[in-house]
Amino acid sequence: MIAPTRELAIQVKEDIFNIGRFKRVKVSAIYGKSPFQKQEKELKNKNHVVAGTPGRIIDHIEKDTFDTSKVKYLVIDEVDEMLNMGFVEQIEAIIISLPKERVTMLLSATMPKDIEFLCEKYTKNSMYVEIENKNPEADSISQQRYTVGESAKIQLLRDITIVENPESCIIFCNTQKKVEEVYDELANLKYTCDKI
Repeated sequence: MIAPTRELAIQVKEDIFNIGRFKRVKVSAIYGKSPFQKQEKELKNKNHVVAGTPGRIIDHIEKDTFDTSKVKYLVIDEVDEMLNMGFVEQIEAIIISLPKERVTMLLSATMPKDIEFLCEKYTKNSMYVEIENKNPEADSISQQRYTVGESAKIQLLRDITIVENPESCIIFCNTQKKVEEVYDELANLKYTCDKI
């Protein structure tokens, strides 16, 4: 499995280990800023799953410390992020080193043209699966934006709460100081409010 960051590679290792611990699934994570020799030793054990970042995977392939000849599944997670981070050449280098007979899965939140290109170039009989977000609450949320100067914000907030007359609401501020200021202003206007 290829992941864009070491944090994700570590998370995948931990999750797969927890899922497969009763079946004795062996999993390794290989990523930069971690001792190469320790990873090399881990890779000598027969692993069921290896999760890693593109650069470190290539390092191990080039030094013959990661045998990819028996890879049956390739999962590339957060492909859109990896392409944004400039990993496309590294991903292609890894793909070329793998057996041609394998299952390849590209997981992505979005489907940019580069991902479609990778799919066409490195997969056959590919299938596109889209998982829709099933969140009925999100469908009922209406967003509006008001552009106002700093001095007019409290008056606008007051006007909106009078017109909308919400039973309750949450107001987000970007600093603790701003929370204090908004709280004080609303308290002065005799709003029942609290601050976090």
